[in-house]
Amino acid sequence: MSEAPARPTGRSRAGAPTGGSAGMDLTASGMAAGGAAVLGLLMVVSGGLGLVTVTGLVALVGLVVAVRRPRELTRLVTGPGGLAVLIAGLALTVWVAGSIGWSPVGWGEAARTMLLQLPLGFLVIMVLAGATRTDRLHALRGLVALVGGAAFLLTMEALNGYQIMRMANPAQDVLELERTLGRGSVAVAVMGVMAALAAVRLGLPRPVSLGMLVLAGFVATRFGMDMNLVLFAIAILAAGAAWIAPRLTLGAICGLAALAVVAAPVLYARLAQLVFVIWPDQNGPLSYERRAQMWQFAIERIGEKPVKGWGLDASRTFDGVISYRGFEWADIQLHPHASPLQIWLELGAVGACLTGLLLGAAGWGLVRLFGQDRLAAAAVASALAALFAAFGFSFGFWQPWLWSLMLLAVGFAVAMRRIGSPLVRTLSGPPLR
Repeated sequence: MSEAPARPTGRSRAGAPTGGSAGMDLTASGMAAGGAAVLGLLMVVSGGLGLVTVTGLVALVGLVVAVRRPRELTRLVTGPGGLAVLIAGLALTVWVAGSIGWSPVGWGEAARTMLLQLPLGFLVIMVLAGATRTDRLHALRGLVALVGGAAFLLTMEALNGYQIMRMANPAQDVLELERTLGRGSVAVAVMGVMAALAAVRLGLPRPVSLGMLVLAGFVATRFGMDMNLVLFAIAILAAGAAWIAPRLTLGAICGLAALAVVAAPVLYARLAQLVFVIWPDQNGPLSYERRAQMWQFAIERIGEKPVKGWGLDASRTFDGVISYRGFEWADIQLHPHASPLQIWLELGAVGACLTGLLLGAAGWGLVRLFGQDRLAAAAVASALAALFAAFGFSFGFWQPWLWSLMLLAVGFAVAMRRIGSPLVRTLSGPPLR
């Protein structure tokens, strides 16, 4: 009688996790994560806005999975901090929906997008977190491919004078092309450190992680968006801090974000004053001074309706024309370029407090979820710190592609938390189960 073949151990010669004999263990979650990576690569290079479509498709898969195997969604919701985040998120969603009633915009694009995206967030995280170990490996490989591929293509665009974008959009001028590519580089700046750490967790050769960091850093310096380099630097610093003190760092990131939202009128009033103290004669960077102007204008409007705000997406309606430094500007250009102020302006003190509670609940859950896994904590801290900075000083609160990035970051981090290579186990202890 012949001897039965030995079962694979699930590890490569280098000791990295490979999925082993679980190749047939791939479920809809793993296939959706891989598909999201492929689509996400295309969406990031073309400006990032299509990431909403990617997360929407992932959420649809998650809805099917939740119907067929409701225990997976229940496990996520009842996990560390899950129920608190769900309750706070639902309360905020109800208030956002109610604010449509007194908004001058009414049932606009922001209302349709966010009221769908907020409730579906748990489904996206559930899918990326994976139903099986093979799913999670597949998700992390997809993350490395997504960010690494996007960083490489954006680098080629920067070096070749935007040739691909010029061919795809021959009618657009250079500034518009730069803006599109710059949004894509935001995604790389936010997710670059996380993807490099995912490569470490997968046991890939060290040059893979270093190469992604180098390309992400280079891309962050291109396309005329100085903020991207700041975001990348914040991601690196947050990752380093989380490696040293994971619980403290994750709690501090969410706690500071909550404080910034709740105290936004006072905080941004001081920042606006500081801008004009540093550059008193209109000789500073125009973008800084315009931001300071919009902050001051928004704070004045907040004082008129401090409790419930002006309603969802009302920032767009403050379009009175002012003249400054030889140009004409709207009082607020689409949004105040500071999400905490936008929350106060549109949702009032009630919305700000609910958002603060949501961030606090999220911080509590992240500390419990990642506090004993330094690598996963560093990954999620890098992405969230960079995203919160982007929301705080550059983008509007209702930017659905940034919300999509946040859902992707948390989902991939949860997937990373459950997989450990020998290197990582030695450095940070066994991953939580």
